[in-house]
Amino acid sequence: MNSLLAGRDACVVMPTGGGKSLCYQLPAAMTEGRTAIVVSPLIALMQDQTAQLEQMGVAAAVLNSSQNTAEQSAILCNAKAGKYRLLYLSPERLARADALTWLRDTPISYFVIDEAHCISEWGHEFRPEYRQLHSLRKQFPDLPIAAFTATGSRLELARTMYHRAALRFELGDRDAARADAANARNEFDAIKAVRDRVMAEVVLSK
Repeated sequence: MNSLLAGRDACVVMPTGGGKSLCYQLPAAMTEGRTAIVVSPLIALMQDQTAQLEQMGVAAAVLNSSQNTAEQSAILCNAKAGKYRLLYLSPERLARADALTWLRDTPISYFVIDEAHCISEWGHEFRPEYRQLHSLRKQFPDLPIAAFTATGSRLELARTMYHRAALRFELGDRDAARADAANARNEFDAIKAVRDRVMAEVVLSK
C-alpha cells in the first residue's frame, strides 16, 4: 500500500484470502479524482469486487463485452471525468486498439495486474494478452504498476524479473535493469541449488 501511495511499482505474492485486493483497493479509495486500472482475467471476480466496493461507497466499475454500446460509452465518459476510484477490465479489453486512446484521456492513479502468474507462458493459466502488458510501461512510464498473485512459483517469479530487466534495459533504465537481472539470477541459482539437493537425496536413497 505504501509503495502505491508513494508512486512506486510493487510485486505482491500472498496466499489466497490474505487480502491482496485490499492492498490496491484501499490506496485507490484514498486517491481523489484518479482511477486505478485493474486488469483481471476473471469476469465474475471483477463483478463481485465492483459490487462490494459500491456497497461500501467506493466508486468502481467493470468494463466488458457483455455491456451494450451505451453502457460502455457511459463508463468510459465517467472514467475520463475521474469519477471512479477503480475500473476493472480484462487483458483482452486492454489489448484492443482503442484502449490506449481512452486511457490517455483518463486520470489514472496506477495500474494493477491481478492474477499476475498468467504473465508466464509456462503457466497452465497462460493468457497471451498478459504478455502484451509491457506496453503499459512504455506508454505510461511515470505511473506505478503493481502485480498481484497468490500462485506464483519461484521459477515464474524469476522469469518475470528477467523479462522486467530486459524491458527496463530497453527503456534505458540500466541501473534498475541490472538490479532485476541480479535478483532473477539469484532466484535461478536458489532454484538450482534446491533441485541439486533433491537429486542428491534421490541418488542416496537408491
